[in-house]
Amino acid sequence: MKNTKLLLFIIIYLLIYSLIFYFSGNNKFIKSYKEFFYLLNLALPAFILSPLNKINNKSGKIIDICVLLSITFLFFPFKRINGEVFIMTFILFLTYYFYKFIFIQNFKKIESTEYELINDEEAIKIIENEKIASVKKENEEKEFEIKEITSLYTAVKDLSNTIKIEDTMEIIFEILKKIFKYNFKITTDDIYYILIIKKEFDFMITKTKGFDEAIIKENEKSIIQSILNNISPGKGIIYKTGIEKENTQTFFSFFKSVLFIPLYAEKKLFGVLFIAVNKENIFNEKQLEYFKILSNQFAISLENAYLYEEVEQMSITDSLTGLYVHRYFQDKLENELKRTSRYSKDLSLVIADIDFFKKVNDTYGHLAGDYILKTIALIMKNNTTPIDTVARYGGEEFVIIFPDIPKDKAHMQAVKIRKEIENYKFKFQNFVIKVTISMGVASYPADALTRRALIEKADKALYRAKQEGRNRVVKI
Repeated sequence: MKNTKLLLFIIIYLLIYSLIFYFSGNNKFIKSYKEFFYLLNLALPAFILSPLNKINNKSGKIIDICVLLSITFLFFPFKRINGEVFIMTFILFLTYYFYKFIFIQNFKKIESTEYELINDEEAIKIIENEKIASVKKENEEKEFEIKEITSLYTAVKDLSNTIKIEDTMEIIFEILKKIFKYNFKITTDDIYYILIIKKEFDFMITKTKGFDEAIIKENEKSIIQSILNNISPGKGIIYKTGIEKENTQTFFSFFKSVLFIPLYAEKKLFGVLFIAVNKENIFNEKQLEYFKILSNQFAISLENAYLYEEVEQMSITDSLTGLYVHRYFQDKLENELKRTSRYSKDLSLVIADIDFFKKVNDTYGHLAGDYILKTIALIMKNNTTPIDTVARYGGEEFVIIFPDIPKDKAHMQAVKIRKEIENYKFKFQNFVIKVTISMGVASYPADALTRRALIEKADKALYRAKQEGRNRVVKI
């Protein structure tokens, strides 16, 4: 395309130049305006060559004009148009074109290089932004991981400060709420828990969340068995997408993610925490690792709570009868009197003494006496409620605290216990031993206002029962 234009412009230029040269000697018009035609002769090469390599900016146009004017003024003194002037003018413009072509090529290279640099700069910026975003994401992940570890540390710290089973279970559930909220981004409404704990020889459900209590109570044994069936001895956490082929399948069937967390301490199973969520693939490997850490701490905390409860129980219970000891009775009575006074209620106290117990020991031996003490303790426990307190007062004496019960009602309950002891056949080895008991009853606030005074009143009633013939209940 460029070559065709160049050839066309040269042909037109040669024709115009030939006409001017031919008519310049005879034509009056050309003679009259010979300066104009000189200028046209000199300007035509510039107009022919300039469009072929012009720079598309103001600087390029200014350069073309400056060159055109310089050449024009250089050759303007010639008074005649001839071949030499044409050749020199054309050569000069070709030289200008050549240098301008080189300049433009270099300029294009510079532009291309600049464009590449701009592209490289943009690419570097994109890479930098991607790296910054990646580093920022890594920092956020690290920060989130630190928060998770911190929350776990706080959870472990809270657990280490608890020594009671009930408190331990409460904290375990509080920890689970926090973990699911902050680490798993799950609302507590979507989570279902069942915590089963071993009590003496059997497992029992101690705490639940999200389940209907009536259904839990009705199906407790089958639910416990179903959970235990999914636990492998010595193995850790088990994560499943559901429970199949179980008697309780309908109970668990709507859950899509279930987690069994056995609580082992020193290879002893203290309980199992069952967690269920109605969402698929809710737990990943990292989160399961967190549960492994927590399960160990949960188990250790439960073990410590059991040990504490066992030690505490040993310190407040009589090793022979299993009843509370005298010191515990005194503290309990003091606290119950304060509570009764605060709520303006009644409280009754019964003191009992086995009739002729020394004679039993002398006749049948101390082992027979121990048997009688344990049996009477069991009869008293079976005829009182969990809110009542039965304690061994000392030797063959017992005490019963009846909170919120007036004296007459406590007297009736004591009579019932006395009759059951009287009618009970105490068999030791080959001997049937007849045992009776005497009891005295006093109440707050009718008979006394302080702990010491109430004990004295009940003791006086017991003394009267013995004075009146034993095997009876006397109220003050």
